[in-house]
Amino acid sequence: MSNEWPYQLRVTKYNPANRDANGYYAVDEWISPSDIGGTFNGELLTLEHYLNVEQAYIDTIMSFLEECQVETMRMFMVEHRELDSASSLYEQKFNEMAMQEDKVVQLDDVPTIGRMVLRDFAYCQLVATNRTFIHFGWDYYMYIGTVKETPYAIASAKENGLFAECYPSPYQIGEEDIIRTVEWGLKEEETIVGDEKVKGILKEELQRALKLSNEHPVTGSFSINASQKEFFQRYLKHEMDFEKYDYYLWGGN
Repeated sequence: MSNEWPYQLRVTKYNPANRDANGYYAVDEWISPSDIGGTFNGELLTLEHYLNVEQAYIDTIMSFLEECQVETMRMFMVEHRELDSASSLYEQKFNEMAMQEDKVVQLDDVPTIGRMVLRDFAYCQLVATNRTFIHFGWDYYMYIGTVKETPYAIASAKENGLFAECYPSPYQIGEEDIIRTVEWGLKEEETIVGDEKVKGILKEELQRALKLSNEHPVTGSFSINASQKEFFQRYLKHEMDFEKYDYYLWGGN
């Protein structure tokens, strides 16, 4: 367990009693809003039932933030996805929510952001430094990390029909475990044609070069522009050519 986040939980709708000795979940359950209308374990997943479960997740998130006395959070690892206005899960306010890397968000915005992620309209991690983090995983898994015990929020999760288990977030990476790579692809093409690991760059240097806050872990993907060539070229054998290639920094494990 990370010393930075000594209390980490996996919070889900999945009853741990249904797992076998290897942790495999043995009951057929829905795992995505795209499953609405399907039958699982003999029961139809209706829109109403989906929304009730989704609300349980949102209420649980807010309980943790309240107990941890969180006032604002930051968005990391932001991914933009297509907003399908024809979907029964679409809301006009999703268009009004600016999903921006490293953006500070107020607590009032967290429920909207949470719904967008849970409905697969966007992705991000939410972090309040020295308070708590919210990591959304695949298949309706959610991970919450805190710096103190949160008995009231855990009780709230139970009241909401969710299960909070001690479990480290697979999305929490210590600085010592982060691998950073510069990747490049031909202009206006999505395919990566080359990459090179970069070593010896301090996180603080990357934060300054990429104009990120000092809270940003520098994980995820970042575009590198020609004005940043001098900084990155010092750490690369590859000769950067911005007329031919688009460049990106990737940080992860």
